[in-house]
Amino acid sequence: MGKSAIGVIRLSGSDSHEISKQLTNVILPTRISTLVYIQDKDVILDQGLMIKFSGPHSYTGEDCIEYYGHGNPLILHKIVQLCVSLGARLAEAGEFSLRAFHNKKIDLTQAEAVNDLIKASSLAAIAAANKSLSGNFSKEINNIHKNITTLRSLIEANIDFSEEEDIKETDKSLLIADIITIKEKIQKVIQSAKISEKLNAGFTIIIAGPPNVGKSTLFNRLSGYENAIVTSIPGTTRDTLKVELLLSGMTISLADTAGLRQTNDPVELIGIKKTKTHTKTCNLLLLMVDQFIKKVTKNWIETLLGPLNIPKNIIIVRNKADLNKSSIQNETSYPLTYISASSGIGVNQLIGKIESFVQLENSTESTFLARTRHIEYLVETIDLLNEILSLPMKAEQLDLIAENFRLIQYQLDAITGKTTPDDILTKIFSSFCIGK
Repeated sequence: MGKSAIGVIRLSGSDSHEISKQLTNVILPTRISTLVYIQDKDVILDQGLMIKFSGPHSYTGEDCIEYYGHGNPLILHKIVQLCVSLGARLAEAGEFSLRAFHNKKIDLTQAEAVNDLIKASSLAAIAAANKSLSGNFSKEINNIHKNITTLRSLIEANIDFSEEEDIKETDKSLLIADIITIKEKIQKVIQSAKISEKLNAGFTIIIAGPPNVGKSTLFNRLSGYENAIVTSIPGTTRDTLKVELLLSGMTISLADTAGLRQTNDPVELIGIKKTKTHTKTCNLLLLMVDQFIKKVTKNWIETLLGPLNIPKNIIIVRNKADLNKSSIQNETSYPLTYISASSGIGVNQLIGKIESFVQLENSTESTFLARTRHIEYLVETIDLLNEILSLPMKAEQLDLIAENFRLIQYQLDAITGKTTPDDILTKIFSSFCIGK
């Protein structure tokens, strides 16, 4: 727990109001911020603002107390201890949001959006998470659910009243048209979900290249701190070093990696293997070279990284431009820039190129923020709809068609939390921070 200007303590449950009364000797008005003093025996621990919420008009839907005091971890820890001594217990990860979900204050997609909003790594992801928190994603799913319910009702009515008759050709055509329309709606939601899933992934920049070309110097320059050890000895960096930066409205994970070369050193080989793994999955690779590399070709890059480890986006960075101004022959389609990581020459231009890539990734707009599990459920609904469309729509298939519609409803309900298994709920909420 770090120090901060303000620390927040939240109590939720039937005894929370009584505990606050014992902590402060004050009967709090509802939903009005009140200055209180918290004492341990006769010693004042802290003074701050406390607000009382009465259920169901609170975040969790239960009686709640929120205290805003000074952000000294010692003070906050002692107040929490006092709360526990008065009958409270420590909240589990995500428990407040879980209670809000169980008390129908939010559905599961909105609960997930709370966590996504806290962890969002870009302004675009924040905007999308807020849309999901407002219920945009839930509305999409619920509208599809209503359409499926209507079709299921029609099929079940045919089962009840037409046990031996096939669906009429006109009704069959309408049913197929409706299924195709629903399928297209789901496919659009899947497409949006995949875009929003990308927003959740963040942006990773890897600095890689041969040894002693200045990777660690650039890493320190961009991060603003002497995070990496810099020496003239090849192979100094053997493990991946990471920092987070804020650039163009996005949180960037910047990594310095082991120099790529032939070596028999087993520790260095592990670092080189890690480097190649990271380059394969990064959003942008800063491929560094110096004056001793006269020409960069596609084959040279494949030899250096391995043909399966080349990312989509690469900037070739020719370092040590202050020592040697000779040009490099770039026979690739990747942009090339000249810098001096030690003196700072050309670094601002490099940052400009990096920002162009970041802004391109961050320009994506989504009407909601989705997760992998949502996409998996939606893909399963498409498979079930395709199965229905493959059937001849005879009387003997009506039960199977109705069952498929029921399964689709189950998949959609699992997204919003109406039928989500407990183990999935536990997994979802355990990823939350304690205070949410």
